[in-house]
Amino acid sequence: MLTLPGWPGGGGDGSGVGWRGVIRGGGRREGSLAYLALGDEAARQGAENLKHYYGFLGGYAQMVADSMLTSGQAMRDALRAFEAVGVTELYMDPAAASLDQVDRLADAIA
Repeated sequence: MLTLPGWPGGGGDGSGVGWRGVIRGGGRREGSLAYLALGDEAARQGAENLKHYYGFLGGYAQMVADSMLTSGQAMRDALRAFEAVGVTELYMDPAAASLDQVDRLADAIA
């Protein structure tokens, strides 16, 4: 997984990219994942979900929860940062179990 400064794994120089693929037709793909939760209750629920899911990894679980994007500005900044280091596919994964997170994401990055 690609990591950015301040995110679990650190770096941000592209050296953290763990998966590379080739698109039919020859282009290179760089993929990464970012968790999001928009709204106070969603952010609380999302942090708890991530800490539970990654709990077997000890302190890393808190790092993942802390890296969760919780505002439109944070999402826009992350999109620019990932693009700057060559990510071609960013999977923005809602950490809270609420379908409105997809609508909120669309509104935030529009």
